[in-house]
Amino acid sequence: MVLIVLFCITLLVWQRELTNSIIERFKIAKKRFSGKLAFIDPENKIFSAKNETNLLNQFQKKYEKYKHFRQPRITSVFVKLDISPETNSFTAKGKYTLINKTRYIIDTLLIKKGFDEITTLYFDTNATLIEEDTVFKFCIYKLDNGIAPNDSINLNFTIKNQKNTLLTQNSNILKNGTFLKSDIFPRLGGMVRRQ
Repeated sequence: MVLIVLFCITLLVWQRELTNSIIERFKIAKKRFSGKLAFIDPENKIFSAKNETNLLNQFQKKYEKYKHFRQPRITSVFVKLDISPETNSFTAKGKYTLINKTRYIIDTLLIKKGFDEITTLYFDTNATLIEEDTVFKFCIYKLDNGIAPNDSINLNFTIKNQKNTLLTQNSNILKNGTFLKSDIFPRLGGMVRRQ
């Protein structure tokens, strides 16, 4: 963390123009720093809080047509989680049993994956990925046969953290403690309802 802070300060005060003193450099650095926080996604796009809200609105508008799509319920969960503190990484392998509790055949699954993790999904029935949003980690699968009322299928998944680097810690696995939130796991329905 200290390295990141030092790196950011260096970028701000780095001499890119002719200056007479260090005080003048700090004045220029102050002008360069806008004071607004931003984050960089895995595709190196910079988002401010305002841009993030705009993207969420675009996402909801794009997928609004799916907001009334019925989804099966997760009725059983099995997860095997391997934690490696020495490499600050983890791998999770799991299975959901999905049961159709409605009176209608469900042939489309809306799945939200973890934002920072690498998630692979596979089913015990024929399913085709028809759309994937790589920014919001949202995907839509079409089932060849659908899930009949009171019938079930299995959704299997593998999740692992992105590779850690010298400057970026991509998992919450530490040598002296671990904190993993439930949002690393796939969720049905995603974020399709407008606020």
